[in-house]
Amino acid sequence: MEFVEAHITVEGQKKASPLAYGLLHAELAASIDISEVTRLVRGEAGIEETSAWQLAVKVPEPRLAAIVEHIRKKYVDEQIPILTFPVLGESREYPDWL
Repeated sequence: MEFVEAHITVEGQKKASPLAYGLLHAELAASIDISEVTRLVRGEAGIEETSAWQLAVKVPEPRLAAIVEHIRKKYVDEQIPILTFPVLGESREYPDWL
């Protein structure tokens, strides 16, 4: 089975925690890492440093579409970035519950 890691970035912990709990309660994920990240953005006024919160979710690849749909329905008016990466290497050793 192929696994992916989805990085979902939101503004503030007040969005990150409910989003993570929602994914867990919907049984779309078994484990989610939440981290505060520093973001550097180059704009018209120069480089701006901001903070955001990032959820890292490792899931079987077929479950990814349901996660994206769940987020798009919950945050209709926002553009929540969702980046995905293949889990390479020892993914065979992930437990079945993942």
